[in-house]
Amino acid sequence: MFENVKFDLTACYRLGKKMFNDKLNYDAIIVGGGHAGLTMGVALAKLGFKLAIIAPLEVSFKVADRGDGRALAISEAPRRMLELLGIWAKLDGKYAPMKKVNILDGKPGDILQDALLEFDQNANQDGVSAVAHVVESGHLLGAMWDVAQNEANITLLIGRKLKNFKTHKSQVDVTLDDGQEISAGLIIAADGRGSMVRDLLDIKTFGWGYGQSAIVCPVSHEKPHLGTAYEHFYPNGPFASLPLPNGADGRHQSSLVWAESPEFAKKLMAADEDFFNQEMVARFGLHLGDVKLCGERFTYPLGLKVAHDYIADRAVLIGDAAHGIHPIAGQGLNMGLRDIAVLAEVMTEARNLGLDFATHIVLNKYQTWRRFDVLTHAAFAEVINRLFSNDIAPVRFVRDLGLKLVDGMVPVKKFFNKEAAAVSGDLPSLLKGEFPS
Repeated sequence: MFENVKFDLTACYRLGKKMFNDKLNYDAIIVGGGHAGLTMGVALAKLGFKLAIIAPLEVSFKVADRGDGRALAISEAPRRMLELLGIWAKLDGKYAPMKKVNILDGKPGDILQDALLEFDQNANQDGVSAVAHVVESGHLLGAMWDVAQNEANITLLIGRKLKNFKTHKSQVDVTLDDGQEISAGLIIAADGRGSMVRDLLDIKTFGWGYGQSAIVCPVSHEKPHLGTAYEHFYPNGPFASLPLPNGADGRHQSSLVWAESPEFAKKLMAADEDFFNQEMVARFGLHLGDVKLCGERFTYPLGLKVAHDYIADRAVLIGDAAHGIHPIAGQGLNMGLRDIAVLAEVMTEARNLGLDFATHIVLNKYQTWRRFDVLTHAAFAEVINRLFSNDIAPVRFVRDLGLKLVDGMVPVKKFFNKEAAAVSGDLPSLLKGEFPS
């Protein structure tokens, strides 16, 4: 069945190609070899597009295993897309289902904490078996790389960087740092928050810093997590643990995301393990027994950064190049994966109609489809972070009462679960686990 779909898509591609400039090297050039760039490449390649991915670094097994300290909670709809693209199968044994989320509000040292709000898989519908699935960033990147390098329609330009590009009426000419020149109908920016493509396009951004730094690292614990994630809200920022598969030695493990003031985060990064563990346990609580650091610590500044426009002439932004939000709701990568599904849909629809898929009218459909979702999630993360990152007694009382009230409202919890799983609303085909036709 898959072969037949691919054959039909390839035939559409060849038909559409005759109507445009068949002297172009590629249909699209993707700048960035991270999660967004590789997944975008795989999705378009399987739909019959010819791609080049400019990837400054090769993702070796060593790079994938070390990762960057982050664990990513993949919502159900994006997971369906990764499964369809052949990426999820590469992660067997490397992810843990998040079956339950406990939200707590407390103070450092209050180690006996009760959850104010609980979400679990039983509140889900539409065949969703978990709130999300958690995988380490490096393992996911390695799986994406494995699939991308085996796609015949993808050329990986490894160890190369973008130097410049020029946009013309019917194409984009790209110059690499080694002087090589290539051309395509479209350039796709997947080069992160500090996007060079976005800067060269002179697309402005809005946003601000939160005065917080996140420390991310793996921790081991005495008791099994049973697929439960814990989100503690402290005055200096959220403190979350996400369930991971057991380690190679059988130890129970979770991934820690600890937001603190930049000054204290710097102290924690420089501290020995005894001090770090002492401060961590004071916030973590005793629900998983003895907890200890079991890997490398990484730290990142936290802030909001959203592009005013996601498109320009024959150019489009996806992932963190378009939007970077607070990790408090775990939606950063999921938003980027939704970008990919929508862009693949509108490009395929135009191509199959014999139209130029890189015109403003086509790309604007992508921008319009994505903008409301991005701004909604950014605003939600902003409100939650500001509401909980303080220790004002009246505010604490009202928010705790509100959480308890929501905890008793099953329909409301089901709504939030469906939103988190990204299975509601107008979904592009890839998020339904189907190729667009």
